[in-house]
Amino acid sequence: VDEATRERTEVARLDHGQVLSLCRRRDGSVVLGAGDPGGLYVLEDRRAARGTMLSDVLDTKLVSKWGALRWEAETPAKTSVSVAVRSGNVAEPDDTWSDWSAEQTDAAAAVIAAPPARFLQYRVSLSTEDPSATPSVRGLTLLYQTTNQAPEITKVEAPDLNAVNLDTPRKFKFKWTAVDGNEDDLTYALSIRKDGWKGWMQLEEDFDKTEYEWDSTTTPDGIYHLKVVASDRKDNPDAEALTGEKVSGPFVVCHTPPAVKLKATVEAGRAAVEASAASPLVRLTSASYTLNGKKWMSVFPADGLFDGSAKTFQFKTEALKPGTYVLVLRVRDAAGNVGSGDVVFTVE
Repeated sequence: VDEATRERTEVARLDHGQVLSLCRRRDGSVVLGAGDPGGLYVLEDRRAARGTMLSDVLDTKLVSKWGALRWEAETPAKTSVSVAVRSGNVAEPDDTWSDWSAEQTDAAAAVIAAPPARFLQYRVSLSTEDPSATPSVRGLTLLYQTTNQAPEITKVEAPDLNAVNLDTPRKFKFKWTAVDGNEDDLTYALSIRKDGWKGWMQLEEDFDKTEYEWDSTTTPDGIYHLKVVASDRKDNPDAEALTGEKVSGPFVVCHTPPAVKLKATVEAGRAAVEASAASPLVRLTSASYTLNGKKWMSVFPADGLFDGSAKTFQFKTEALKPGTYVLVLRVRDAAGNVGSGDVVFTVE
């Protein structure tokens, strides 16, 4: 370590876990006493004719194609530097790894001559024929490109009118999540299909957000699915771009209002009303009635719950004066449709 610049230069690499003692001999060499396991090493103050440096295993995270190999070196007369590489798909080099490539000596034209893989290791060899001269390497660059991985749509969320009450039930908000192993920017194509249709109707192409609001008012009633296709072509050549897709669960589009039927009988100056309401596709969510156009009064199904697409109602009005009355029952469904029925009766 140069104390002035704090620059560190590696002079030896031992396979032992510990160096326990150092002893300088009269000839200038240094003896190292190592442990774990025990051993002795000698560092001499003269240059060796040849030395090698083995890199750590480099992890590119994905299978990669290798490109150029560049290094910066100083090679005085009668000295040389060469680099070899090998690759594999397990973190520790073993028999499944490739053999070491041929030694490359031209830093301006060298390539990483190894099979495509996830892991790479390089070996730098330095040699000299002049005991007073040594080569040195100050930097090494490896260029590679990870093999393109197809994007994946992990989840598509579509609104379920039979499970939640939407503020604007005719405008559906879809959300999805996607991942890409190469961290490419993704674009999306959105399509819908009604059960019974042979093909998909496209809503958007080259869409760059992960949520979408769709106005369903121009689409016929039915049960639909949304298909989201993710593409990584923004960051890849057309020939290498890949896609991934996922289809949502079913969701309902309904524009048909509930059908409402009712009848009324007069008992002791009060009207007893029996009614039924049904929607073709979605659950009912509320009901109310008005008498002679006065204030709307909420009513509930006979079982007390708005949990289905067909419900019956039984209720009585307050005591009424003699006369003719018009009662209108209004029922709303989860899609925002409102159906109504009416009955005319007379109190004697």
